Amino acid sequence: MINGEELRQFVREILDEAMEAARNTKQPETYLDEDEVMQRLDVTHSTLWRWNKTGYLKTVKVGRKTFWKGSDITRLLEGND
Repeated sequence: MINGEELRQFVREILDEAMEAARNTKQPETYLDEDEVMQRLDVTHSTLWRWNKTGYLKTVKVGRKTFWKGSDITRLLEGND
């Protein structure tokens, strides 16, 4: 027989384990083109160019195309810059 406090502790331990497992799960990186980034961040082409030059938001080049990491955009939107 278990009491209420023991049950609560058990649930907390299970939730902590699940949250830790979720944090350790790597999601595949997504890449956004310039139009998507400008729309999501509500900025102009000039702003993206300046941010790349200063290192604030770096680009990824694939051939002649320029992309931005989705994780970097999410970081900025969440205010973790």
